[in-house]
Amino acid sequence: MRLKRFLSAVLFSFSALLVFLFIVEDRIVLPAWLQVVGRMHPLFLHLPIVLLVVNCIWFLFIPKKAFPKQLQQEIGDWLLLNAALAAVVTALMGLFLAREASYDADAMVW
Repeated sequence: MRLKRFLSAVLFSFSALLVFLFIVEDRIVLPAWLQVVGRMHPLFLHLPIVLLVVNCIWFLFIPKKAFPKQLQQEIGDWLLLNAALAAVVTALMGLFLAREASYDADAMVW
């Protein structure tokens, strides 16, 4: 339970950071190590989608009698929390990638 609360707090913090960085996007200057993190955006891009699909499969196709109701709900909550964390981290990586000098601003808007 503590881990879930901690990850929820991390999710909220990363979401607030993401909103702040979108507001001040034109003033961001990235150090070299964050540019490397931004280049990993395509690698992590589909992870939240896969976790959401796994969550849907978990609730739709796993027999209800195979697991206790509490365990089913717990696994579903963990899948959703991990999907949300992966989505926020992927969005931050995408923002870092967009701020890299090698990308054209017009291409990023498209």
